[in-house]
Amino acid sequence: MTVLGVTFGAPSKPAIEPDEAFLSDWRRDCDAIVLDLPGGDQLSARLRELGVLPGTRLRVLRTGAHLVVQTGDARLALRREDCSAVRVGMIPAAA
Repeated sequence: MTVLGVTFGAPSKPAIEPDEAFLSDWRRDCDAIVLDLPGGDQLSARLRELGVLPGTRLRVLRTGAHLVVQTGDARLALRREDCSAVRVGMIPAAA
C-alpha cells in the first residue's frame, strides 16, 4: 500500500518470474537449477564453498525447518532461512 508516496508492507523478497522460486519454496523431489545467490555476504561465500553456484542443478530431498538438497553426489542440509535467499528455476527440457 502506498500513502503519500511512502510504500508500506513491501514484500521482503524481490519479484520473480512464474517458473522461478526461492529454494525455500521449492517442492520435495523436484529438480531445480540455481539462478542467483544472495550478494557478497557470508551465506553466499559458504554456499559457493559447498558447490552451490549459479547453474548448479539441485534436487530437494526433504523439506521442513531444514532442507536437504542433493547436488551431484553431495547432500547438503540447509536452513530454510538461508534457502529463502537462493533463487532457483525449473530445469529447461532437453531440446
